Amino acid sequence: MNMMPPQKRKKKAKKDNTMGEAADVAEILDKRKCEHRWPTPTDIQKLKGKPRSQWIRPEPQHLRDIDCYFGRLPQWYIEEKLLKEPGEFLLSRGHDNKLRLSIKSNEQPDYPCVHLPIEFVQTNQVRGDRNMYYRITNTLVQSRSLWGLIQAYRTSNNNILRQNVKRDVELREEVIPCQGCKYVKKEYSFMFVQVRSMDEIAIGDLICESDRSKIYKATRTIIRKGVIADSFERPIILKELKDYSIGVFDDIYREMHIVNTIRHQIGWDTALNVEAVITLSKPYYIAYKMCKCGSSRKTDPETTRNRRWLAPEVITTKTLTPETDVYAFAWLIYEVFSMKLPFNEVSDENFIGYLAENPDARAEIPSDIPKWLGELVQSAWDSDPAKRPKMVDLWREMRKKNKDVK
Repeated sequence: MNMMPPQKRKKKAKKDNTMGEAADVAEILDKRKCEHRWPTPTDIQKLKGKPRSQWIRPEPQHLRDIDCYFGRLPQWYIEEKLLKEPGEFLLSRGHDNKLRLSIKSNEQPDYPCVHLPIEFVQTNQVRGDRNMYYRITNTLVQSRSLWGLIQAYRTSNNNILRQNVKRDVELREEVIPCQGCKYVKKEYSFMFVQVRSMDEIAIGDLICESDRSKIYKATRTIIRKGVIADSFERPIILKELKDYSIGVFDDIYREMHIVNTIRHQIGWDTALNVEAVITLSKPYYIAYKMCKCGSSRKTDPETTRNRRWLAPEVITTKTLTPETDVYAFAWLIYEVFSMKLPFNEVSDENFIGYLAENPDARAEIPSDIPKWLGELVQSAWDSDPAKRPKMVDLWREMRKKNKDVK
């Protein structure tokens, strides 16, 4: 009777729930690391001489030191501009200053974003414990620090987060202001967009004042952290908004979205451009950067993420101009009234081909748009760039109508 020798059992590889289902996901994410993500060149300089196994990321001492903390952001802006792939997450606050964890879920088909409120309370999980803890509302996992709470969920072996919130979510990759430099040539960067302290701003002379805002001359100091930290100053125009409401909060980011959507790859070539927003507390501010650049720039329609706003001629000219800006601005007006993206029935992958085959295709003007504004949009959509109105003419017409309404 032949007896087979006992077979050794192969050890199953431990599933890494912090970085995704497959091992290659970790490798892909590792390749995406940029100079702004830990370990930065500064960190590597400090870790010289230590073996890689001993590289331990120090816990941030303050909330604003957490890489994926963005300050105050509207939910729609997070969903539209920052969270792009399932598993990406960030920390932010709303207009009400309440903390939240935002995650791109795995829930098909649309992978919706999930926004989880975070509270800092006495949890009373241990009798007599009067310490304050961070936790996601209505869950049990808690930590004395916000960073500790995030790490507890990221390093759990059985994805406690999914079980606690009853949603198909996991924390795979934190989104930082430069967006990991993945979209540096396709998107505008969020680096330095949010002023973290009013110490960065020196407010100068008052230029003018209206019933809605005050305009000041100001100077901004930007500190760049690196192996050698450096700082530089530049003049800005600062708008202080008198109203402090969620509507104004949304408008600040809409203005930034509109301006940067049109101009981000044209190079900051307008006379004034939204450089930063200050939403730390009342009042809110918008900082504008003054530029002395040209009025056009080359672009690649195939790689730009703002392809839906491209004028048809850009496919052949590969150049963004003031006329293509006017065309894009008309689509942004359409977005406001329709609550839809341009040509939302066409996928991003097929859009350039669709535009090349249908250069005269336009959307139907929303029924609730004022007649005069609908006519402006139609003229800005003209197939002949020379027949489109100038941006200054659009502004003058809109200002005139605004005064008539008052």
